Amino acid sequence: MTPLHNARPRGWTFDLSPARRRSLVLLLAGLGLSIGVPMALSLYVTEQFRQAQMLDAQAAGELLTEGFLSPHARRALRNGSISSAETQEMHADFDRIAADGDILGAVIWDLSGSPVYSSVGNITEEMFPQADFQAALKGQSSHVEVTDLDAVGRHDTVPLPYLELYTPIVSPDTGAVIAVGEMLFNISQILENRRHAARSVLIASGLASLALSAMVVLILFQRERLLQHLAHVRALGRQNIRLRRGAERARLLASHSNEALLNQLGAEIHDGPVQVLSLLMLSEDKNAPQPVANAGFDRRALISSVMGELRAISDGLILPEMDPQSLAGSLKLAIARHETLTGHRVAHDLTGLPQVVDPEFAVCLYRFVQEGLTNAFRHAGTPTERVTGRQDGDLLLLTVSDGGPGAGVRQAPVTSHRGLGLQGIRNRLKVFGGTITLEPNAEGGMDLTLRVVTTLPGQLMPDRD
Repeated sequence: MTPLHNARPRGWTFDLSPARRRSLVLLLAGLGLSIGVPMALSLYVTEQFRQAQMLDAQAAGELLTEGFLSPHARRALRNGSISSAETQEMHADFDRIAADGDILGAVIWDLSGSPVYSSVGNITEEMFPQADFQAALKGQSSHVEVTDLDAVGRHDTVPLPYLELYTPIVSPDTGAVIAVGEMLFNISQILENRRHAARSVLIASGLASLALSAMVVLILFQRERLLQHLAHVRALGRQNIRLRRGAERARLLASHSNEALLNQLGAEIHDGPVQVLSLLMLSEDKNAPQPVANAGFDRRALISSVMGELRAISDGLILPEMDPQSLAGSLKLAIARHETLTGHRVAHDLTGLPQVVDPEFAVCLYRFVQEGLTNAFRHAGTPTERVTGRQDGDLLLLTVSDGGPGAGVRQAPVTSHRGLGLQGIRNRLKVFGGTITLEPNAEGGMDLTLRVVTTLPGQLMPDRD
């Protein structure tokens, strides 16, 4: 049973490489900045727009206070109070300036905080603007937005929403504050404009965030692609180095194999035909020792033997006319040639092989069978050679076997060019990614087996397009 502290819930594996972790951190940071910066900018723009609206309204309120409330306030405070006639006159003036509908009311407060004039009806104690009144006494203008029924100091008779603007009224002679003027403005349109501006800025910032986020994702995606491409290029570079070294080794092995082939061919020609020709020359030499000259050689038979050996050597070097449409047929040519040279019948079963393979691969298999049968004849000497081939999934298997050494173990025939032996076959087979093994079999002989995968890219099976 898996210990609890080692158990992992299925589907929750977050083993990220350091490079992917860095990419994820950069992605999250980029998305956060691309969303946060436009949103912060939209809030800043909205606040600046609100302040600009309030500055405009405050300027309008100061102008109205100076043009409408200040003359009446100075006269009332100079006389001690405002008469009924003057109150009616102020109501008439207020109705005239409030005809556009944005001005909702006006109030004059004396320095003690008592209302001297009000166009909005009775003023209760709860409506006294303590903080704003104190600011106005210090010569500062202030404002308050009233948008809900529970707002402190709300005028009951004034419809919501409205803006209260407090402006100090000063004496023209001394410049001292003598009263505070309060103007009430309808701000329905101002709030609507503000909401519209906020929506517009929010949409613009959202689109900017979306564009920036897309750019961040695209940049990081391109970065990831470039990193993968760089890793791929580096891997290709390492692979090219390995391939170059392998090609160099193959070139050296091919050079050694060619040298060994040339040496073996020289030995075969020297030890066979050249020796016989030398004997013929000695038999024809007038100055040769008497025993040699009178040996009574059958010259025709010697010459026929030399020609036979030369033909056998050339037969082993030159490929026959191989059938490109039948791998089994090409391998049967190697078997038939071996039977002709040795007089041994070779059992074979090649029905499991593919019908068509790459021509170069077919030559490699032909040489393998040729060399395997020569080795079997050399070491066994009995007619027990056998060639089998089959396709096991993606693996091609070709085996040359013998039944063990017999009483007539013989030297290899003249076609057994050991320079083209197993090492040469292995060098050929390396191109196709195959291997060769030599193992004892149950009959006391040896099995020489070739194994190669036939689905590796760029080899073995020809295109059928």
